[in-house]
Amino acid sequence: MIEVLQLFPVHVFKTKIADPEEILTEINSKKDQIRQVSESSTEYQSVETYKTDYSRPVKINSFESQIISCLSDLEEKNLNAEITMYWTAIYSGTGHHSPHTHARNQFEYWNYSGVLYLCEGAGTNFYSPSVSCVEKITTIKPEFGTVILFPSTLLHSYVPLNSLSKNERCIMSFNVNLTTRP
Repeated sequence: MIEVLQLFPVHVFKTKIADPEEILTEINSKKDQIRQVSESSTEYQSVETYKTDYSRPVKINSFESQIISCLSDLEEKNLNAEITMYWTAIYSGTGHHSPHTHARNQFEYWNYSGVLYLCEGAGTNFYSPSVSCVEKITTIKPEFGTVILFPSTLLHSYVPLNSLSKNERCIMSFNVNLTTRP
């Protein structure tokens, strides 16, 4: 079941994936591939504390099959979802992600973005798109297996709670085109 969260003046959707452990196991088996893509990328983040295959995503079969099934629940909200791309991100120590959006320009094919949390710990910070909102930042705390869908134009970031932690933060991020059903 998909829950609608009223964050700021936008709709954010929250649901659970069927078997997050299967996805995490597959990611762990492909960590070397993800690391190689990350190290060959020109991303500005430190490859020591942040690894991502964003530039050339490693295929995660279990994610593909489960996210399609999971997002089919949007049909009860009269919405269709088509995933346009996905990637894995693994953070450790001081690994963080500065405030950013997933919409690079007005002609992007996707209008929503998502994150599947494969860990618990520090959450994703979402920043209000409206200066008139009383609440300027809302943090969604991750729960293992939770999927959050949000407008791709919504500014968001990640900062670890404890940079000395040995725990990794593992997520699957994705962009999706949400449309109303005819």
